[in-house]
Parts: sequence; C-alpha cells; structure tokens
Amino acid sequence: MSLLPLHDPPGFVEDLRQENRQGWSKIISAFMHTRRVNPTTTPHFYDATREPEQAPIVPALVTWLGFPRQVALQYPNDRRRWTVADGDRQVQDEYLEWSVKRNAENKITKIVFCNEGPEYFEYLAQRQPDTLVQLYQNLHPGVEIRREDILVNGVYNPQNKWNSGTETGTIMHLIQRNNTLSAQVDLGGRATILRVREDGQPIIDRDELVRCSDFGNANRNSDPTIGAAINAFAREGHKLTIANPVGLYIDSVDWAPVHPPAGHDDDDPQEFWKWTRGRSGHFVRGEFEVPPGKGYVVGDMFVRNVPLEFGGQLADLIKISIRARVAGPPDIVPAEPRRCGDHPIFPGPLELEALEETHDCKWLCDYDHDRAHS
Repeated sequence: MSLLPLHDPPGFVEDLRQENRQGWSKIISAFMHTRRVNPTTTPHFYDATREPEQAPIVPALVTWLGFPRQVALQYPNDRRRWTVADGDRQVQDEYLEWSVKRNAENKITKIVFCNEGPEYFEYLAQRQPDTLVQLYQNLHPGVEIRREDILVNGVYNPQNKWNSGTETGTIMHLIQRNNTLSAQVDLGGRATILRVREDGQPIIDRDELVRCSDFGNANRNSDPTIGAAINAFAREGHKLTIANPVGLYIDSVDWAPVHPPAGHDDDDPQEFWKWTRGRSGHFVRGEFEVPPGKGYVVGDMFVRNVPLEFGGQLADLIKISIRARVAGPPDIVPAEPRRCGDHPIFPGPLELEALEETHDCKWLCDYDHDRAHS
C-alpha cells in the first residue's frame, strides 16, 4: 500500500495554510521517532508516512470515561469529587478539560469541553499567529479577547486567562501537563512492547502493564484502557499506529440521565449540545447551553435526578476515544518480550530531540512527552 501523504491536523481542522501543513506533519512524525518510541525499540509501532501499511487494515476504537478517575478514587462522595474536578484544570487528566460559565444566581449557563492537545496551538502561534488570535475570538463570541491576552511579546502563553480557568466559560485546548499529543504517541508506542513476568508468563492485566511499562498512571481511566487494547494487538504480532489525524476525540455523550426542569418535559437536552471544532468522528470541542428563549438555564436541569451544578456531572457521561490502525496478518512482527523495568532506549538523539533544538520548535521542550508523571 502507499504511504500516508502527511499527518493532518487534529480533527481535520482547516486552520493551517498549505505551506504549513507539512511542518505540522513533521512534528507528529518526530513524536513517533524518539529515544523511547522508534522502529528499533518499538518495532510493532509505525509511522504511516514512513512505512507502507500491510493488509489487512483493521480500525480499532478505544474509549474511556472523561471524568478524572484519580479524583473519584480520592473523593468517593459525588459532590466533593465534582467540586474538586471543577476547581482545577490540572486534575482533569483524562484528555478532557472543561470550564463553566455562571449567572448572577450562580447557576451554570454554559459548559465548554475540549480535548485538543496544546502542541498544535503552539505551532499555530509560530506560523500563523493571526489565525490563532482569530480562533480564540471566533470560538468565544461576546468575549473581548485581545491579541496581547494570549501572545506576550509574540510568544504564546497557553495558560492565558482565557484558557486556564474553570469558571470563565472559555477554553481553547488542553493544559493539564500530561494531556499532550506527544504523551499520547509515547503511550501508544510503548504499549506495543510485550511484557512477561520473571517466570516468563505474559503480562496481560491492564494495571500491571501500565506499571511494568511505565507508560502512564494505573489510576486513570485512559492510560490502562489504551495500553491494554494496544498491547493485545501487539501480542498477536500485528503492527499498529494511531489513525490519522493523530489526536484524542470526544466520542459520545450519554444523554439518557440528563433531564430538563419540570414543565419542559418535551425538551431534548441533546439539542442543547453544539459541536464547535472538528468533524464527525473527530470532534475536539463541544458546548452545552440552553437557548435563551427556553426560560431556564443549564443549572436548572438534572443529571440522574440531581441538580446540574457542576461541569463534572456531564464529564461523568462523556466518552473520549483514540483511533488505532491494526496492520498486517498475525505474527508479522517477531515476539521479543521484555521483563518489567526493562525500558529500551535508543542510544542517540532522534527526531524529536533534534526538533527541540530548532528555533521554531524550542517550545516542545516545555511539554511532557509521557503520561507517567503526574
């Protein structure tokens, strides 16, 4: 089969001018060629722009809940965990972050969710800063966003006031330190490494795989789920990659437990949800807001018969997804299992390390490239 021409921007968004699309593709390829993830240390994992795919190709969808499991484990009481999750974007670590807007009565009028990684916006700031500013302004109508709010002396501040709070009702992209595209690729690549115990028995338990391969946090919903699914295909000898475009996506919202207030039984809450970025199957941003003419607001609604007072109540109902491509017949890659703690590292710098040294991409050094440290 032919090579993938290039890695498209997340969600197939169309912000980039043609002359800048190849540069973005180069960054994604660099994430697939690091000292930890590369054709030598992770032979099951491949870059579709460098290596032709072998038939058959099987798409694989992996999903998990967007509410941060670490918060839920620490705070079993619903109201407490919702309060904690709504209070700090840095605890929203399942590749889903949100911000709410409230009225004078402190009732929620709008909840905005996103799961688009920060690297794309750093790249946009380098190559098309005017486009970045316009994106902020277009996605937040009625909010006076100025260029100097997000670009300080020409340098992008990803945690600017319009993209860092949980009570502004404004959000552009992910900012939690582990919610990066490079960490997603690192997890996907390292999850393909086969693992065995000291007695030679294959490791297939999801939590044990995370701890053994150190590709994430076993207390999250996301990391063990992604790792176990990918590792299962690798154990069968297949090659794998993250489907184009590389990214995490809002897969679905379970609207069944969400209800309007009394007297509005015919209203369908699903109609109040609006996708604002990405395309079908690859959405990266959504907003929940009751139209003005309805006579009530989001905070008057109910989730599982409990008043909707927190964005986390909807995060409980949102599934996030990663799309993989499983290539080739079984046993196309020879099995080379490793014991726990045996983390293969390529001896010399590869493309990501080299890219971090360039003027245009020095910002890459500011981001974590793995999910293991929280």
